[in-house]
Amino acid sequence: MRSAYTTIDKKNYLRTFQVYYDPVKEKTRKKSVNWKAKGFKSERQALRYLYEAIEKEFQKYTAFSNGYYCETFSELVMLWLKAWEPTVRRTTADYQKQILQRYLMPFIDEQTPLKQITPLLIEGLWADILLIRTKREKDYLEQATLEKIRSLLKQILVYGYRHDLIQFELKKIELKIPADRKRKSLQRRKKKFLEKQEIQLLLEAINEKYEQNHEINKMNKLYLDVVEFLIRNGLRIGELGALTIDKVDFTNYKLRIDEGLVAAGRTVKEYVRNPPKTLSSVREVDLDQRSITIIQNRIRVNQARQKEMKQRQKGEYKKTYYNKEGYSSIRTIYASKKFIESANIFQTQNGTPVVYHSLNEFLNGQGNLSIQAIIKTKDPSFQKHLSSHTFRYTHISLLAEAGMPIKAIMERVGHANMKTTLEIYNQVSTTTKEKLIQEIDSWIF
Repeated sequence: MRSAYTTIDKKNYLRTFQVYYDPVKEKTRKKSVNWKAKGFKSERQALRYLYEAIEKEFQKYTAFSNGYYCETFSELVMLWLKAWEPTVRRTTADYQKQILQRYLMPFIDEQTPLKQITPLLIEGLWADILLIRTKREKDYLEQATLEKIRSLLKQILVYGYRHDLIQFELKKIELKIPADRKRKSLQRRKKKFLEKQEIQLLLEAINEKYEQNHEINKMNKLYLDVVEFLIRNGLRIGELGALTIDKVDFTNYKLRIDEGLVAAGRTVKEYVRNPPKTLSSVREVDLDQRSITIIQNRIRVNQARQKEMKQRQKGEYKKTYYNKEGYSSIRTIYASKKFIESANIFQTQNGTPVVYHSLNEFLNGQGNLSIQAIIKTKDPSFQKHLSSHTFRYTHISLLAEAGMPIKAIMERVGHANMKTTLEIYNQVSTTTKEKLIQEIDSWIF
């Protein structure tokens, strides 16, 4: 509905006009009614009559020229998905659908008529979302999650408004994120990066875990190489998982980053290689000598593993076992059915690429041999949660501490938005604080 007005026609009768937009014919139209003919005594009666007449007219044909009719919120969501999904990557669409099903649809009746979708209803929906608690920590949703939910909700409403299915502009609603959610998010980010002494402690703990448990050392301390490589180069875990030998320039010490591996919620066969979300993520990373050594080590280990598996497939691989009495026996070891031969640089004993959940499980697994447990025996004050993204944050913070220009850091890690880099850049490390107070101590007035 657009504007409405009442005039006196040529016969000196009062006539009310209602202007509206017809989405089928894609043009603005108007309908009128004569007060005397209908026995109306007020403009309100005339407008109510016109509104009902226009609504009946819409019911005669679909709201969309392609044959789709849209009356309820769930139908609006389905139409929006149909129009939006082909424009984005499959992984992005899958992620947004998860947000939709987990955080939006449970809090609004799917059969809610679109004419009942008002600013008041949307703000009430947002209030319900703000009260959601996480399953694990039983805490309220943090800023980053709320921003994603809000963005999704706005996209759906804008789509509906653009097609005259939602009757109010977005500026009429206010979806605020409480300040305490922002503070929690900031505090969590501050705990994400490691100081140099913490890095040393972590690498020692990983090495100790491998030394104590030989069964998980079939790939020659794989995750020790993974963690150090991530810290040295600031890659996302998906970028690391997608690395193959052809992406390495051993002559000029450069690494080409042009895709990422998506493994979330997927089996190994369903892993997806995607181009980066932004052009800035496509980049060349300069490698130091140690990083080249790590890559060469991984290639040697992978080749040895592949050779072993070929021998197993032929029944030619034998291993000697000893029992408690000291007697030995030679057994033929056959190939694992899960093994696949791949060109991934950082791969597991089954040939599959390293992904975030396998790394996180290694770092935070239960028991006395977990990395967290080993570190706390060495330093009881260590409270930081370790994840695959910890090492990217650490790389940026170390470069910031060394005084590297923010533009150079952005290009190295593939950040499109300076805000993302600045959030980490501005988190002053312990070393920087010590340098600061040393500088102030040296002042003599």
